[in-house]
Amino acid sequence: MSIYPYQKIPTTHIRLMRLVRRPPCDHDINGILNYELVSFPLESCPSYMALSYTWGAENPNQNIIIDGHNTPVQNNLHAFLRRHYNSLPQSNLDETYLWVDAICINQLDKHEKSLQLTLMGEIYKRANHIGLWLGEDSHDSAVAIDCWLRLVDKVRQGGLIKPADLSIRETRALDNLALRNYWHRVWVWQEASTPNTPSYIICGDKQIALEDAFVANDAVRTMMLNSYRVTKLIPWVPKLQAMYELARIRSSYASTEEFANDPPLGGSADWDSLMSMLFATRDLQATDPRDKIYALFPIYRDIRGRLPFRVCDGKAVEESYRDACTFILEREQDLRLFLLCNASSVPASSQSWIPNFTHLVQPFEIFRSQGLFDASGSKPPHISIDNRMLVKVRGVRVDPIVTTHQGLTCPNEHESSFDIEYWQPKFQVWFRSIAKFISKGEGDRNYHRYIQLSEAADQLLSLGLCPGLKLRRTGSVFHWPVFDVAAGADPPSVEEVRSEFVDLFLRLGHASLFWTAHGYLGLGDMCIRSGDIVVVLYGLSIPMVLRRTALFWRIIGPCFVVGMMDGEALRLRAWEEEFTIF
Repeated sequence: MSIYPYQKIPTTHIRLMRLVRRPPCDHDINGILNYELVSFPLESCPSYMALSYTWGAENPNQNIIIDGHNTPVQNNLHAFLRRHYNSLPQSNLDETYLWVDAICINQLDKHEKSLQLTLMGEIYKRANHIGLWLGEDSHDSAVAIDCWLRLVDKVRQGGLIKPADLSIRETRALDNLALRNYWHRVWVWQEASTPNTPSYIICGDKQIALEDAFVANDAVRTMMLNSYRVTKLIPWVPKLQAMYELARIRSSYASTEEFANDPPLGGSADWDSLMSMLFATRDLQATDPRDKIYALFPIYRDIRGRLPFRVCDGKAVEESYRDACTFILEREQDLRLFLLCNASSVPASSQSWIPNFTHLVQPFEIFRSQGLFDASGSKPPHISIDNRMLVKVRGVRVDPIVTTHQGLTCPNEHESSFDIEYWQPKFQVWFRSIAKFISKGEGDRNYHRYIQLSEAADQLLSLGLCPGLKLRRTGSVFHWPVFDVAAGADPPSVEEVRSEFVDLFLRLGHASLFWTAHGYLGLGDMCIRSGDIVVVLYGLSIPMVLRRTALFWRIIGPCFVVGMMDGEALRLRAWEEEFTIF
C-alpha cells in the first residue's frame, strides 16, 4: 500500500496525519499534499477527525507526501484529502489532524493490523468528529443532500412529508444516492454508527449532519409505509435507516427500559448476538473476506462488553469463518446460523454448516420473518461439535421431497428490478407452470389442517405473510388464481398486481417449489432435489432441508412448508433423531 517506512508504535498508541504548512505553490490544485505522521497515546490524542470511506478496488495511482516520502493513495481517498484541504482556513492547517486507516495503520504489518483492529471502536469514539465520505458529486448527489436538508427543516418544524414534497429529480437523486458503494461496505457500518460522536455525511462539496440525514430519511420511509406506493425510483436509503437503528442501539443498549417501550425502527434486525450481527450485515461487502467477521467486533464489544474471540489477522478466511460459526453454535447456542447455509453457495467439499459469508445466496428472505414462526414448538436446541468439527443436533424428520419446480428468478436477475416489460412474459410462463405443478392437473381439494389447496398455494406464494412492507401474519394473504390459470385462464398482469408481484419477488427470490411424499407443499433452495428430507430441528423456528451422504448429513438450506411452520411436526409423533452434519 505504501513505501512509507513505518516505525513500531506502542500497542496503546495510534498515528495521526497532520498537514504540513508549505509555500502556496505547493498546495495549488495540481500540488501534492504534504503530511507528517505523529504517534500519540489513544487516551491523550489531540482533537482529530476520523475518516470513514471506501478504499476502492483500483491500485493507488495518486500521490501524497508523508514525512518527505512519496506515498501512493487511491483515487477516492485522494479526492477527500484534496476537498478537506481546500475547505480548511489557512490559519488552522497546523492544528488539523486526521485518522485514516489506510495511512495511519501499517497495512503490511499483520501483527499491528490485528492490534489496531481491536482499538478501532475507540479510535472512532475518541474522535472530535467523524467524516463519512461518500465520494465526489455525481448523479445529482448535491440535489439529494439539499433535499435532505429541506426535508429535515420541515420535519423539525412538525410537518409530515408527503409524496408531493419530492420532485422527480429529487426522487431520482435519492434513489441514486442509495446505490453509492459507501453504504454497502461492512467496515463503514461500525464507523458510521459510532455512538456519541458527531458525524457528517460529505459528498463532493455538500455536507449534512448524520443525525439530520437520519431524520429526513426516516420521514421518507414513513411516507412510503403510509402510502405503500411501489415505484421504480425509491427515494429512501435503506442502509442509512439500518445504520440509524444500530447507532441508537450502540448508544442506548444498556438502557433496557428504552427498548422495551421503543424498539429500534424497522424492527427487522436485532444486534444482541454475533449471529444477529452477521445476519444484519449479510449483504455488505469487504475487500478482505475476514472483515465480514472482524468489522463487527467493535459493535459486539459495545453491546456485549467484550470481544467474541481473539482477532488474528494471519488466519485464513475459512478458519475465521469456522471460529465465528463455532462461537455461535457452542457459546450462543443459536441454530439460526443454519438459515444462512445453503448448497448454492457452499462447495460440496466444504462443511455445510459454515455459511460462505463472502457470498451469501438466500433463495428467499425467511430469516427476516423467522420470529413469526415456531416450527420446533419452542423446544430448546441440542448442539454439540466434536473434535472432527462435525455438528450434532436433535430434531424430527418430517418428510422426503419427491418433486421440485424451479423458482421465478435466477440469482443474477434481481438487477432487473421491477421493470414490467421485462417481467411480464417471464412471470406469465412461470405462473402457468407452477399452477400445473401445484394443481397436479386436478381441481381444488383438501390440504392438511382442514384448508383447501388453493389456500395453501396462497400461503406458499406469500410465505404466510400479509401484503406490504411490514412483516406480519395477522390478516389475509393475497389470493393468487392458481386453479383458474391451471384450468386455462390467463395469469394476472404484473401491471395489475404490481405491489403483490413485488411482494412475491422480494419474498420468494429464486426459491424452488416442492412437494413432499405425504403431500406437503413447500419452498426451498434452488439446489433441492428428490430424496432430500425436510426436518425440524429443536431450537429453530424454520424447517430445514438436509441431504444424506455416505456417513453424514449436509445442509441444503431452510425451507417454508405450508402446515409445518407452527409446531405441527412435533404433534405428529415423529421420531426424535440426532443428525450429524458435515
